[in-house]
Amino acid sequence: MQGPSREMRAPHSLGAGQGKWVSNKYKLPHHTPVLVFQDVAVVHGRFNITGAPRAAAGKVYIGQGSGESGHRRGYVTAYDAETGEVAWRFFLVPGDPSQPFEHPEMELATQTWGGEWWKYGGGGTAWNSLVYDEEFNSLYIGVGNGAPWPREIRSPGGGDDLFLSTIVSVDVDSGRMNWYYQTTPGDNWDYSSAMGMALGEIEFGGEMRKVLLQAPKNGFFYVLDREDGELLRALPYTEGIDWATHVDMETGRPVENPDVVYELEPQWIMPANSGAHNWEPQSWDNDLGLMYFYYHDIANFYSLDEGFVETGTYEIRERGLSLGLGEGEYRRRLIEQAEPRPPSQAYIGAFDPITGTYKWRHPLESDYNGGVVATRGGVLSCRSRSRSRRPRPC
Repeated sequence: MQGPSREMRAPHSLGAGQGKWVSNKYKLPHHTPVLVFQDVAVVHGRFNITGAPRAAAGKVYIGQGSGESGHRRGYVTAYDAETGEVAWRFFLVPGDPSQPFEHPEMELATQTWGGEWWKYGGGGTAWNSLVYDEEFNSLYIGVGNGAPWPREIRSPGGGDDLFLSTIVSVDVDSGRMNWYYQTTPGDNWDYSSAMGMALGEIEFGGEMRKVLLQAPKNGFFYVLDREDGELLRALPYTEGIDWATHVDMETGRPVENPDVVYELEPQWIMPANSGAHNWEPQSWDNDLGLMYFYYHDIANFYSLDEGFVETGTYEIRERGLSLGLGEGEYRRRLIEQAEPRPPSQAYIGAFDPITGTYKWRHPLESDYNGGVVATRGGVLSCRSRSRSRRPRPC
């Protein structure tokens, strides 16, 4: 990839795609939409998508959204672009271990969960980022958070809860996993890894490496080798991180802060569930080795669900979201007893993921803003909000 670029996508053979409660796929012969096949994409329970389907290598790839809505269990389906047949389906969270595993990766994942997680669903939806890599014929899946959010509810006594908050590389022909890297093992804060992923080539350790770059919600910026998933860098892109102290490069795991445990002491934690960086598009300049993006330092108040604290049980709601956190008057009382909420601030900057420093960084007036686009001509375009909530250029 040369020059500034947003998310890389390969040319595709399908003119357009649409996913709803059922997935309808369309071709566009002579610019006229024609429904060529229809497939019910729902494995079980409620279903919706929030990210656009991707099409590459003769297939259409569809994820799903809203991991906290109903008993959601994440997966990605690849459809043959010509026939509409399911080519493969890759599950991102294991199901009932008493049933046969859908594919070998689920046997691996099951060993990292605890309790009766399958009764909750587990979350792990691919709600945004699916990126095709033509060089390695791979699909990179950005996996979302766990559901309910607290692992004490979702997976008591569990471990990493694979493949939550993970980047998974899948061979698009076989549907089998090449490698994975989990940014937030045992996700406990809604720290999705479904943010945009950029593909590039950089010099690292005296040699050129084909890399994947991502700034997920948890506040650390990751550089991975696209061929084998090796972690090359994991440095903070914000000072607003208190859930972890750093990422241990020997283990590849974040080191959680033992003083920030909301199960024991409800409290404000940064980043918030909206992340330090969320779905807003980023722009990678491969020539300069800089990532342009917006992020914000915002805290969220975390506490366990009141009913779970009192009874040790939690029920998934038939409607709405099942977060597993304290709500309503209970939450308000806990906030009154807690330390004050930290101040919020948003920024836009040019980040060097190898050094972990900004070439430049500017504060933004609003806490919530849009994505960015950089051009080869050196122009950066973004969209911000003023305090009046009116959109304006950054």
